[in-house]
Amino acid sequence: MGAQELVSPLIISHKDSDFKGQVRSPLPALEKLSAQSASMSVETFRIIGAVLFYFITSLAVVFLNKFVMNYSDIKFPRPLFITWFQLVVALVCIVLLGELGRKVPGISFLPRFEFSYNKAKAIAPLTVIYVLMLATSNLCLNYVEVTFYQVVRSMNICWNIGLSYFMLSQMISGRVLTSCGVVFIGYVMAAMGEVNFSWLGIFFGLSSSLFVSLNSVYVKKVLPVVNNDTWKLAIYNTVLALVMLFPAVLANGDFSELAASGLMSKKIFWIANIVTGMFGYLINIATFMQIKYTSPLTHTISGTAKAIVQTVLGALIFRNEVSLVNGIGNAVCIGGSAWYALIRHQEMQQGK
Repeated sequence: MGAQELVSPLIISHKDSDFKGQVRSPLPALEKLSAQSASMSVETFRIIGAVLFYFITSLAVVFLNKFVMNYSDIKFPRPLFITWFQLVVALVCIVLLGELGRKVPGISFLPRFEFSYNKAKAIAPLTVIYVLMLATSNLCLNYVEVTFYQVVRSMNICWNIGLSYFMLSQMISGRVLTSCGVVFIGYVMAAMGEVNFSWLGIFFGLSSSLFVSLNSVYVKKVLPVVNNDTWKLAIYNTVLALVMLFPAVLANGDFSELAASGLMSKKIFWIANIVTGMFGYLINIATFMQIKYTSPLTHTISGTAKAIVQTVLGALIFRNEVSLVNGIGNAVCIGGSAWYALIRHQEMQQGK
């Protein structure tokens, strides 16, 4: 669309010295411009909506989990039960949204519930890692403050590098190793400056980071079982995780403790845990939508920004004390994580 079409819609041409006024209507050009503007507005709205959706759900998962375990009148500091119950809620969401997706185009990517014994058998080893990842994550959150939670689980970057080298025989660049060193230095500083330091929190944080890394490696190996459909994999993982985690919850005495606590008769206890479980499932959709409407790099940057907001809000909402060394360590660790993500993105682009 040229500028002349908007500024001068009256075009005059010469023919045998006769002038014929030829009027070109500006309506098609204006309609095209209007359509392009509307398209850009919709796309911008989608991007902003996807990022906000991810921000809200990812923050809600952490804060609601901390709330129901440690910071409320209905607190129940039993991470294994909390994790198991959230899987129950997730399974209900999977079944309901799978059916709803047949009628609502926006979530049509969610498959209907299915279960095959042979597929489940092949996926079971991955689910063991998945269960350990979820359980250690909530156990870590139970023992550390929200301001330290992001940092204590940030060692998955170092685990990723180690697993990529030893299990996948991938060469690691010097820049990646340097960024890993920055993350490690920030981790040590934050731990040294942590006011409410917990060795159990450190242990479960390191364990959670390891299982996050192992999970990402084994997911790639198992995905062909479900035709590379991550949503179908989520169905099998959820069902199998419920079965696997139940004996641990039972053996840990969580059900007996719940019965003795008097919380079973309190509606607010179940509402809080159901809402927490729903957000735990929605984070999967939020992650998918943010990557779909933006890019993996934008998703990583958004995750880094979320980590900063999470740390600040943790200090404000839960009144977590943050020392100077801890604050600097947090900043170094989060900055190193963002640098690592940027380097990995650049290396992936160069490899294409």
